[in-house]
Amino acid sequence: MNHSFSTDHLSVEARSFFLAYGRCVIAWNGAEQQVRQLLSALISGETHSVLGNILSAELGTRAIAETLQSIANDILVGDAATEVCYVAKLFSIISGHRNYIIHGPAMYSDVAGGAVIHSWSAKGKLKKNSDVYTIEQIHEFTGWCWDLMNFANGVMFAMYSNAPPNLEPSSWPEKPHLPPAINKSARDWRELRRPRPASPE
Repeated sequence: MNHSFSTDHLSVEARSFFLAYGRCVIAWNGAEQQVRQLLSALISGETHSVLGNILSAELGTRAIAETLQSIANDILVGDAATEVCYVAKLFSIISGHRNYIIHGPAMYSDVAGGAVIHSWSAKGKLKKNSDVYTIEQIHEFTGWCWDLMNFANGVMFAMYSNAPPNLEPSSWPEKPHLPPAINKSARDWRELRRPRPASPE
């Protein structure tokens, strides 16, 4: 049985979108790995620590962001605390977009001009989220990921190349702009219920 996936039937726009989508996944993986490396260094006191990598391996994105924030608040001082706090905030915002972009798409539509996303939520309120992500939005997300990766890498090596974490390095990397928080188009579940047929008289 041949399980290969042919793209012959896809439009040029669809092929470009899938290529961009694959790149955004790779960009996110690189950014997440670099943030994990920073957390590993903060835990162990050195870059590329085997022990630090093991201790942080099973943490999800929320736990990573919260742990970085806690270290910045309670252990680090001065600019080091500020820089790590910014990494945590940047990572938290981008991971929100990542969860929606990676887990949400149900299909690509040439008519809609992007990936059609449907997701359901019962977090505090029952609702359905529906959005379309265009290739331009995917490119934008990919750029955020590269910015996060480079910034987290710069913070880590500024802290650990020449000085212990509580001493101030000579320079810090330029902070990238914070992306907007994820804003899903949500509808209350009551709006989506099919009306019951009228009872016969």
